[in-house]
Amino acid sequence: MVANPVEGHSFYAVPITTLEVNNKKVYLCDIACALKEDLKLTSDEWYEVLKKAIDQKSGEASPLIIIVHGWYTGNNEVYNYWQPFVDFLDLLEGRATFVTTKELVDLNNN
Repeated sequence: MVANPVEGHSFYAVPITTLEVNNKKVYLCDIACALKEDLKLTSDEWYEVLKKAIDQKSGEASPLIIIVHGWYTGNNEVYNYWQPFVDFLDLLEGRATFVTTKELVDLNNN
């Protein structure tokens, strides 16, 4: 199951994809990967992590779920995560279906 109803509430928990990076299990969030004190991935390292996630998920039935913040990844003048993100999307072109979180929950419940 991709999205789990949170008991006693009217919303779902959607697990973010995790990956081994530098011998640490990290969840794929641009801000966490860039700013977490013991990680601090460069833009090139972020791209390599995203590629590794594609490879990992390509053989699985579960979706690749990442968190990308517009004010972080979208601000290329400061953070340099934009081009790796665009390159990641280019790698997925024709190989993936992109959905919103709500669409993912709805797919999961049908």
